[in-house]
Amino acid sequence: MTFQEVPDVFDQALPLRRLVSLADECAESLSAFSRLIGRSPELRGKLASAAELPDELVDLDAGEVGAFTEWARSRLGGFAISTVPAADLLAWCGDERPGKKGVIALARILGRAGIGMEPDPRFGGPVPAGGSVVFFHVNGVSEAAPTSAYRAATLLLHLGAAVSLADGHVATEEKQLLVGHLEEALHLTRHERSRLRAHLRWLLATEVKLTGLSRRIEEVDRTQREHLADFLAAVAAADGRVDPAEVKTLRRIAGLLKLAPDVMDRSLHAATAAAPPASAPVVVRPAQPQQGHTVPPPAEAPIPASKLRLDESLLAARIAEAAEVSALLGSVFGDEPPDPPRPAPPAVEPVAGLDAGHSQLVRALPEQPALSRAAWEDLAAAHRVMPDGAIDRLNEAAYEAAGEPLLEGEDPLEINRGALEAML
Repeated sequence: MTFQEVPDVFDQALPLRRLVSLADECAESLSAFSRLIGRSPELRGKLASAAELPDELVDLDAGEVGAFTEWARSRLGGFAISTVPAADLLAWCGDERPGKKGVIALARILGRAGIGMEPDPRFGGPVPAGGSVVFFHVNGVSEAAPTSAYRAATLLLHLGAAVSLADGHVATEEKQLLVGHLEEALHLTRHERSRLRAHLRWLLATEVKLTGLSRRIEEVDRTQREHLADFLAAVAAADGRVDPAEVKTLRRIAGLLKLAPDVMDRSLHAATAAAPPASAPVVVRPAQPQQGHTVPPPAEAPIPASKLRLDESLLAARIAEAAEVSALLGSVFGDEPPDPPRPAPPAVEPVAGLDAGHSQLVRALPEQPALSRAAWEDLAAAHRVMPDGAIDRLNEAAYEAAGEPLLEGEDPLEINRGALEAML
């Protein structure tokens, strides 16, 4: 090819260096895409490969990428935040068991379409395997590592959601306290607050577990842990009442935070005293019309009192006959001897400050690591204690003796041998 009056830039050093720099920059931007297509050519045009392209080369309105973004926008609709079944999102990965890379690819494409996702593995969230995910509007998503303030906020929300969900119901006051603390007390960017609101929605819509938090808790010093205990106690008391299940969860969290049980108890007492009283009657059961029987009308003409007469002689005769019959029966049967006194219960050495019945129950626990719910109820009945009340009482004593519960789970009940040995 011949170009008239066009200089040959390859003879000039400065333009050549600029072209080389531009070529290197483009090659670096395309390196991840190039490696992926080199390994799996069939992925060209798929979501996995589109996620590796620079923003300038991704068409959000065409092909599989366009279909995916259109679906995501329809699920979000006109709302700022929306809950979506995780299975519907993971179906776009095309794998039977989508992994972390596949979910991150979907999150990248959603971010380019102005949609955020929680949980997001890029920000410390788990890979969704079931339940729900949350979509929300974002502007300019960054893939930078989350800040320490953001990681601390996710830990606070995780523990706060666990306390709120302990009694099976999230009160409006509890949710408002969590959101208010998120908005005012935490020093976060606007994008971080928006993502944390979605993270809280996801936590409240899923089953929150208190496992796998040790590494995140290690980043929090003791003073912050005590402040965290105060805040979680305030969440439990926000609705004006503290459920026993919430107390149990708070004591488990105190163990995770490596705080003495009395620290959490003091925080709970202070929060309960500071909690405002209920401003309206508590609804125990919604009112419903009951189908029954109508009240019969009164008698049309009651009998006048002047027409009622007692025969005094007949009444005296009946009283005399009753006295004679009573005397006759007394002479035949006599008075029955009183029941012998019951033998005093055997003396039992108390276990961890428990009464005799609960102490006997602790000593009667089997050697196995667990027992069924039916076996537990039979054991409690044999020692004349209520099954559910006995679990709470024994766990309270175990927390005082060992800092952890004695019995966990529903069916079967798991026996904490370390706590049992400490109590004994």
